[in-house]
Amino acid sequence: MTTLNTTETDPGMELVIAGWIGVRATAEMAVENRDDLLKRFPEGYVKRMMGADRFLLAPEQIDIIKSSKAEHVFEPNASGIFGCLWDMAAMLGCGFEVDGRRLPFRQETIELCEALSLDPCRVDSRGCVLMVCHNGYSLREYLKDNNISAAITGFITSGNDKLIRYKDRVSYLRKEP
Repeated sequence: MTTLNTTETDPGMELVIAGWIGVRATAEMAVENRDDLLKRFPEGYVKRMMGADRFLLAPEQIDIIKSSKAEHVFEPNASGIFGCLWDMAAMLGCGFEVDGRRLPFRQETIELCEALSLDPCRVDSRGCVLMVCHNGYSLREYLKDNNISAAITGFITSGNDKLIRYKDRVSYLRKEP
């Protein structure tokens, strides 16, 4: 799902992510790597990883998001949230700055990716949604009122730089092959 409105994309527009990044990949990889994960984590925690897909956005939640005041809506794919951000910037002809500490991950995703030496920002992130809007706070509250978790993660910039900030460290997002 990609919804591009005719609205101009202006610097300062906010990036909002609804749902949880990487929960589809977490569930699938936990099932595939169950035995290895049991060597590192308690069985109950591995079961939680295997059931992480329960946090995917439901079709009715996607409908609410589509009817929201977001100017542009993007659904991540197997290339993860970083791939989605890259594609968004290419489609809109803009740059962005994202606060990596605000990206919405479940702890199960972080732990699984660490155990399997994966980058949680580059695993399959279908099941969450990236939105571009003028008022991220208003959009987040609207979604919250409809029982959809959402986080304001960054903003559109005037240049083409694709920046990921973690406290004082800034890195440039690069397209993965």
